[in-house]
Amino acid sequence: NQSTPLSDFDLATKKYVDDNAGGGSTSRWSHSWGGYKTSNSSSTTYYFQYYPNNNVWNNADSSPTSITYFDIYAAEWIAPADGTLTKIDVFVRGGSDDCQFYVFKGTPSSANSSLSLTQIGASGACGITTSSKTFYKSATISSSNTFSAGDGLWVMLKKESHSTSTHFYFSGTISGEYS
Repeated sequence: NQSTPLSDFDLATKKYVDDNAGGGSTSRWSHSWGGYKTSNSSSTTYYFQYYPNNNVWNNADSSPTSITYFDIYAAEWIAPADGTLTKIDVFVRGGSDDCQFYVFKGTPSSANSSLSLTQIGASGACGITTSSKTFYKSATISSSNTFSAGDGLWVMLKKESHSTSTHFYFSGTISGEYS
């Protein structure tokens, strides 16, 4: 039985409070990451962390729509609830070749030998035009950006042009809202 309080001094049942606690507030999440990739001479390869929370991004994949079990554990973040990716913010320093950061999602099971990934966001080209400077890029993501509780999110770096072997040093944050 749900008892509705009739005055400021009436007590509400737990069920009433639970059922009416909405209030329209949005629950947000964010995850920070960073690292470096040296001797990057490919504009077709995606790079990502080798181990969780590892700053050396030596894992490589030329088509990250599927990764092997060797790379599944290198997820940047495991979603604790259903949600959306709404923003990517990045600081990056590198040579004169531009780069972009991509976010992919995948739904692991207890016995994956490989895992299908779907892109749910990208930073856009980071605007690197010269070395010895740090560049900032912020991207708002508004479509095809949902994930489910338990999904892994992989952040990957890809060089967008190639004029020389480039070193990239970066930090970033992915953020969004829970459903």
